[in-house]
Parts: sequence; C-alpha cells; structure tokens
Amino acid sequence: MSWYIWLFLALAAVVLLLGVSLFLLRLNARGRRFLALRSRQKLRFARLLLSDGEVPWFAKAMLIVLVAYLAMPIDLIPDFIPVLGQVDDILMIVGVVALLLAIVPAERLDAALDSASGG
Repeated sequence: MSWYIWLFLALAAVVLLLGVSLFLLRLNARGRRFLALRSRQKLRFARLLLSDGEVPWFAKAMLIVLVAYLAMPIDLIPDFIPVLGQVDDILMIVGVVALLLAIVPAERLDAALDSASGG
C-alpha cells in the first residue's frame, strides 16, 4: 500500500479513538463538568489536584508526565504534521483526564472542580 493510505488509516484510527474517548468522558457527570471548564480553570484544576495530599501519587505523576509531554518539542506524532500533530496531544489530554476520573477519589475531584470553577 502507498504511504498516503497508511497516513489516512492512521488519521482515521486517531480520530475514531478521540471520538470514543470524548464520548466516554461526556457520559460521566464529572467529565462533563471538566469539559465545561475554561482553559485557565482546567489549569487551576490540575494545580489543585497536584497540591492535594489525598490525591494518589500516581495520579499526580500522570499530570506531571502529561505536562512534560505537552511541553516537549518531540511527540509521538510531530506537531508540524497537519491535524495529526495536534490530535495526538488532544488524545493524550483526554486519556489522562479519563484516567484521573477513574483513579482520584470522587470527593477530591468534586472539591477540585468546585474550586476551579469558582463555586
């Protein structure tokens, strides 16, 4: 097969995975609350989780790894590739948030969401 067919298949797989991840995130009430936050509020949410002593250390490690991944110029798919370069970053964010919703205790998530949203 030609390279462009492989590229199209990779793009289709990534978009499908992103769509399924977002769908599953929207099924959860906390996921919907997280998605409703603005960008600055999402950063505040992450900071609140990192500073909370009751959040498991591996959840904090996942946040730190996510920030490092987003800050690094080298990604799984380089950002200079149109669409795919940005979609892999979004997919990483959605995946980590979905794992955080499963790992972090519900009361800590609710407290962080309330504080981040200003409520």
